[in-house]
Amino acid sequence: MQRLLLPAVLLVLAVGALLLSNRADSSPEPPSVVPELTSPATPILSARRVPELLVGEQAKEALDADMSAILASSPPDTCLVVVDRAGNELSTPLNARQLVTPASNLKIVTALAALIELGPDYRFQTRVVADGPIVDGVVQGNLIIVGSGDPVISTGLYTSTFDPSKPQIFTSAEALADLVVETGITQVTGGVLGDDWRYDDQRVVTTWPTRYAEQGQVGPLSALLLNDGFAVFPESTDLNLGLAPPVRAEDPAAHFAASFDDLLEQRGVTVLGGSARTEGPTSITDKQELGVIESAPLSDLVRELLAGSDNTTAELLVKELGVHATGSGTTFDGLLAIQ
Repeated sequence: MQRLLLPAVLLVLAVGALLLSNRADSSPEPPSVVPELTSPATPILSARRVPELLVGEQAKEALDADMSAILASSPPDTCLVVVDRAGNELSTPLNARQLVTPASNLKIVTALAALIELGPDYRFQTRVVADGPIVDGVVQGNLIIVGSGDPVISTGLYTSTFDPSKPQIFTSAEALADLVVETGITQVTGGVLGDDWRYDDQRVVTTWPTRYAEQGQVGPLSALLLNDGFAVFPESTDLNLGLAPPVRAEDPAAHFAASFDDLLEQRGVTVLGGSARTEGPTSITDKQELGVIESAPLSDLVRELLAGSDNTTAELLVKELGVHATGSGTTFDGLLAIQ
């Protein structure tokens, strides 16, 4: 009897454990959390989801409103097209296909091209060299002034004619003469020569109105230019004074050489041979340098060019762009470089 009781007890315990195990496995899972759905603050199809459409249209309307007042008082043949870099219109065009002369607006293009191709820190250099030996302060030969297109080399007398309340950028001709004298020279057995062969000898732009020259609005174009190319000028540039217009130099390089001769004489240097333009370009590699002066950086020259609508500076920059692009300092080559 005892032998049968023990197996029976063990069987009951095993069955009970199995039942408990099944109950544990069949316990229900906790309910999952279902998020509450809400409507979006901005509808899916709202224009607010593409704000550039609204902003662009509003900006165009605002610009149109600003321009309408200006255009209302403008001549009837006025045209206006405003686009961004991608060519998208930023305002409503007016007479968009009307052909007009760009005039001084081209100075903006010229200035930008010069800053890109030459760099904002570019400086023009004007140097003086001797083509003969120097013995005991005597130059046995000529002094040659080699121009590189600096448009603003001026004497103190010329700069004094400008309105002092509107400072101008100049490269001092006197400072260059001082550099030469500081080398210790006292005499030049030859002459003072001017070399402007970096650019061509086209002194005016063929499409300019003749009044530009007649009224003294612009001097001759040259790579070696002094006082804007004027040989004679009034005591003031104020046109309201009714003074006689300045007189253009027929040969800008020869004019520079003659004026520099005078500056040297004023500083005690004797020049025996007079002054003239060189017969061709000067190779400076075998010459002794006596002085070099740099212009203001191009960024400053461009700023003044645009502020004063300076025709001379603009045209000389075109020629300089030609030199850098093709080696030829012509207006034609410069325009090709700009394009």
